[in-house]
Amino acid sequence: MLFHSITFSQIIAISGKVKDSNTGLAIAGATLKIGNNGASTDKTGEFNLVIEKSIVMQYGISVSCIGYQKKNLAFKPGSYYQVSLQPALTTLKEINISADGESIIQKAIRRIPQNYPVKDFMMEGFLRVYHVANDTTAYYKYYSNDAVIRLYYPSYLDKNKPPQVALIENKPVTLRNLKSDKDTVRWVNSYLIVASDDLVHNRSGLLNASHTGKYKYVVDGKDQVNGSRVYVINYFSAEKNDETGTLYIDTASYAIVEAEITRYNVKHFPFINLNKTSRIINYKKLNGRWYLDNIKINISTKHSGVDLYGSIDYKTIAIDSVNVQPLSYHDAIQGMSEDSRINNAGTPETRAKYAGFFKSAAADTSMAHIAVPVIDTVKPKNKIPKNPFKALLGYLTGDNLRYGFAIAKLPVTISQNQPVLGADVDGIANYALAFNLQLRLFKELFFETDNEFNWGIGGLSNNSDNFILTYNFPFNKGYHPITLSPMFGYYNLKLSKNNTDYYKQQNLVYGLSIAYELSHRWSYYIAGKYYSGLSTENYGVNLNEQKITITTGFIYKLK
Repeated sequence: MLFHSITFSQIIAISGKVKDSNTGLAIAGATLKIGNNGASTDKTGEFNLVIEKSIVMQYGISVSCIGYQKKNLAFKPGSYYQVSLQPALTTLKEINISADGESIIQKAIRRIPQNYPVKDFMMEGFLRVYHVANDTTAYYKYYSNDAVIRLYYPSYLDKNKPPQVALIENKPVTLRNLKSDKDTVRWVNSYLIVASDDLVHNRSGLLNASHTGKYKYVVDGKDQVNGSRVYVINYFSAEKNDETGTLYIDTASYAIVEAEITRYNVKHFPFINLNKTSRIINYKKLNGRWYLDNIKINISTKHSGVDLYGSIDYKTIAIDSVNVQPLSYHDAIQGMSEDSRINNAGTPETRAKYAGFFKSAAADTSMAHIAVPVIDTVKPKNKIPKNPFKALLGYLTGDNLRYGFAIAKLPVTISQNQPVLGADVDGIANYALAFNLQLRLFKELFFETDNEFNWGIGGLSNNSDNFILTYNFPFNKGYHPITLSPMFGYYNLKLSKNNTDYYKQQNLVYGLSIAYELSHRWSYYIAGKYYSGLSTENYGVNLNEQKITITTGFIYKLK
């Protein structure tokens, strides 16, 4: 384990409130800077930042906001900071974003192809991740991960290719309170957030020419940042009031030198709302082009009565624009991948090559250092009974439940002329939408239940139920896996119109499907089925039975 030589008491929480000195009203979106660390006030003017004590003592606290004079504060142990900002004496100039008007933001967007690399390139960087979960009485989970990652960046001009990320080597530490069954959420995408938060290369809404009208921009003078003379552009979202920040734009080239972004109430998942995310993104110039240099991200929220805090630091350590090639499917980390499940101890060569980076990062005060809190990791003698719902949810999200969406051909061909129905039937009535659930029973043995229907499209409704056992045989595991799946089951079909049944069919069904994995979650498949008739009931529908059918669609793995 590599940890900075500090005690947990040296990690402190800086908190307080910022208000207008004249009106006493809270100021939302005020920016706090402590060295390279940053945070913003929420809608009530409150701020909170977890940071190492020595950094606060060294740099102090700088508080600024659009339309107010900047204020510098000295560190006071144990203090809750009540900050009053004086309104600025001069009126700030708002940038007008319009189709025919010039602006600093427009120039910065327009000059991205001149300022940033437009050819493919690769980077290596050092990543540090922390996840901490606790409430007022105990710590429930601590996760730290120091890693070296490789990033492949396609050309900026290729809008359809996202950056790729691979793990070269990492050293994770996970501690969990075994006397509690508190659900502290599975953190995902920490490896990928580096590439996704590169707002320049990913055409963030903020730097998307068609989205600039969604923000208000204010010029707050000029400053010196990372060795560049820059315009200071404060901005905030004009519609939802859920994003605020500052852009530092080089006055000579109009390149983005640094960006500070804070977002509130971010919908991360349908059932998880991140209270606040803040990030500081820095770029550096190399051989006439600007590249991502470092990112610092803080995430905080509350879930199931537990306070969750995430910290991500990234620093670029190498850039290669010569030996460039996309990452293989096997190496590239997929979206929605759980952080703690992605590990690579490296090889003797990588351990020797990157040992110095791990060592220097352990003493780097610009990166987060959160010491291991006291967590009871001893199993209790009388184990706490697991919450049945959580146990079931944990099982289902472990790639034991899969969904299928497909178009299926019915095992009959319905004639167009249908006197018994009093109307003709269109050929689309021979097809159905198929939805299925697959539940793992043992190893690669799955139980599958299907429902196929067409809502009466074509003039005749069809509805069928399938109950199938299938076994998966995966191949080509090193690349996009291909899976062959023989199946056997029961099939029940019904054709009806206006709640009247005109045809029924029951079959034993045999088949084989071939699936090609598009990503770790999505696969495309095609299945052929053979129907062995058990019984039929026909009340006047003109049709021919068809023994073999084809189904094609997609499978989604819940994991």
